[in-house]
Amino acid sequence: MGLFNGLKKLAGAEKSKKPVKKKSSKRKTIKKEVVKKKPKEKVGKKKTTKKASLKKATKKTAKKKETLKKKTAKTKKQKKRITPKKTKKKTIKKRVVKKKTVKKKLVKKKVKNVKKKLAAKKKTKKKTKKPKKVILTPKRLSHSHAVKLVEREDAKSFIIKIAGEEGLQVFSYLIKIGKQIDEFTLADKVGLQINFVRSLLYKLYEYKLVSFSRERDKKKGWFIYSWVAHPDRLKELLIRKKDEQVIKLRKKALDVHQVFYCEHCDKSFSYTKAMKYMFFCPTCGRGLVALESSELRDKLNEKIKKILLEKKEIEDL
Repeated sequence: MGLFNGLKKLAGAEKSKKPVKKKSSKRKTIKKEVVKKKPKEKVGKKKTTKKASLKKATKKTAKKKETLKKKTAKTKKQKKRITPKKTKKKTIKKRVVKKKTVKKKLVKKKVKNVKKKLAAKKKTKKKTKKPKKVILTPKRLSHSHAVKLVEREDAKSFIIKIAGEEGLQVFSYLIKIGKQIDEFTLADKVGLQINFVRSLLYKLYEYKLVSFSRERDKKKGWFIYSWVAHPDRLKELLIRKKDEQVIKLRKKALDVHQVFYCEHCDKSFSYTKAMKYMFFCPTCGRGLVALESSELRDKLNEKIKKILLEKKEIEDL
C-alpha cells in the first residue's frame, strides 16, 4: 500500500509540472504577437482629425440654430405659437363665454322675429275683421206667459207628481211674485209650516224648477235662504215629456193586436191582463170593450195629434 501511494504522488507531481510550463510559454507568445501587431501611432495626425470633427459639429449646430430661428420667425408671422397649459384654460373659458353670448343673441333674434310676426298678424286681423257669430239664446218667459203656463192642466199634473198639491201652491205663488222671497215670509203667505215648505222646495230643486241664495243674519248668526221659481225650466220639461209620450204611442200603433179598452179611464189592456181582471177595469170597475187593431190605431193617432198640438201651444208661449 505504501508503494502504491508513493507512485500516485509521483504521477500527480509530473502531471502538475507539465501544464504550468505550457501556460507560461503561451502567455509570453501572445504578448509578443500583440506588441508586434500594434502599429506606431503618429501624434500629429490624431490631433488634426479631432479638430476637424469639432469644427464640423459646430457648423452643424450653427446651421440647426439658424433653421430653428427661421421656423420661429415664420410661426410668429402666422401667429401659431404653442400655448402653455395656463393659456389653454383661459382660451377654453373664453370659448365657453363666446358660445353663451352667441346663444343669447340667437334667442333674442328669434323672440324679435316672433314678435314681429304677431304684430303683423294683429294688423291683418284689424284690417279684415270677421263677422261675429250670432249666438241664439232661447226666449225667456214673461211674467204673464209664466202664469198662463202654470195654470195649464198638464203643468199642474206634472208639478203635483213631483211635490203634491202643496208644492203646486208654493210654486205658483213664487211665479206670481216673480222675485226672491224668504222662506219664512213664503211660509206665512202660503199658510204652511217652515219645515214642510223647505221639504217641498227641495223636491222642486231636484228638477231645477227653483233656485236659492243664502245670507247670514248679523244679529242671530244663522243663514237665511231666499228662493226663486224658474218657469223656463218647467217649459223645457213639459216639451220633453210630450215628445216621450208621442214616441211611446207611435210604438204602440205599430205593435197593435186585439186589445181591451176602458172608455171611462181611457186605458188599454192586452188579452192576458184583461183575463187577470176578468175583463173589468181595475180602477173604475167598469167592463172593458174589445177593440180591433184598426180602431185602436185610429185612437192612438188621434192622441198623438192632440199631444203635438199641446206641445206647439207650450212652445209658442
